[in-house]
Amino acid sequence: MKCFSFIFLMLLSSCGQQSKLVSPDSTRLDSLLTGGQIDLIEVVIPFSRTNVLAGASARKYALTFSDTNRIAEPDTTKDQISTEVSLMSGTNKLGWLSQFDNGLWRFGDYSFRLQTTP
Repeated sequence: MKCFSFIFLMLLSSCGQQSKLVSPDSTRLDSLLTGGQIDLIEVVIPFSRTNVLAGASARKYALTFSDTNRIAEPDTTKDQISTEVSLMSGTNKLGWLSQFDNGLWRFGDYSFRLQTTP
């Protein structure tokens, strides 16, 4: 019985390690960015300004969040949101990203840094 418990524990811990490598929210973000539906992006800097990008400008800005430009990093801080980015198709909000004071970005439960800044 102890052997079975040990094997079960090892299986669970290895599955946990695998899930850390590819986040479902990372996959969802990749799908949104490559799906060709994004035609409008709203960049909101709270209490300051809102920028709206449309068409080719929105698609170009969205490319800065591509998987090759992201470095996954766990969010261990309690920093405040400095920027909100809404990914839209027409008037439909497809998703949003948040950037924190420490430079970390978050999409759902997936947090990352960009290799370059948008």
